[in-house]
Amino acid sequence: LHVEAHGGQDYYDISNVNGFNVPMSIAPQGGTGDCKPSSCPANINDVCPPELQMKGLDGKVVACKSACVAMMNIVYRRIQLAG
Repeated sequence: LHVEAHGGQDYYDISNVNGFNVPMSIAPQGGTGDCKPSSCPANINDVCPPELQMKGLDGKVVACKSACVAMMNIVYRRIQLAG
């Protein structure tokens, strides 16, 4: 969410590109223009593949990493081991 980030205009979106942890919705209030709500109402944690799961101390899935984030962690660990 970028409020008045570009010439007084606001931009918003909801994306799972970096992962997911909670359902979310953004609904513009007031202002001008044709602004629409944006949401991801599903709980993706419920269907997250095991290799992308992040678990809390209680063992429950609290977030679902994106495949890119998960792969970067693997690559980073390999670089550390090689170094």
